[in-house]
Amino acid sequence: MAGYKQAEAMLYDYPLRKKQIEINRLKIRELELSKAELRAIIYDGVKVDKSNISNVTEKEAIELYRLKEALNKKIERDTLFCKRIETAMSTLSDTERLIVEGKYFEGMRDYEVYRRCGVSKSGYYRLKRGLIEKIGVIISE
Repeated sequence: MAGYKQAEAMLYDYPLRKKQIEINRLKIRELELSKAELRAIIYDGVKVDKSNISNVTEKEAIELYRLKEALNKKIERDTLFCKRIETAMSTLSDTERLIVEGKYFEGMRDYEVYRRCGVSKSGYYRLKRGLIEKIGVIISE
């Protein structure tokens, strides 16, 4: 089970990871445009010994391919991370979801969130603790 602090950190991290997916997709698009400009040989799934490559264009093509693969792996990791959070969020009540969205995704202060949700200060903190623990259990399974 993810601890309270770990689950809360994951909630804070969610919006950044979601944006990072978009940014990395744009970076891949830029790399693809660069690759088209190189007019180089594409090494698709073929292992190449870099020490034997003397052509600068071929080295650049291989480096672009590696960068693209690294970005694709990062996108996949971030997508899976976001999917875990979204799955956990789907188990929350409407009020709990408003708390998470306000506090962790929109960066609102606690008092702003409990006023928006129409709950008392003590009720808010009780709900928040419970929902973070619930999310911690779900994302750890």
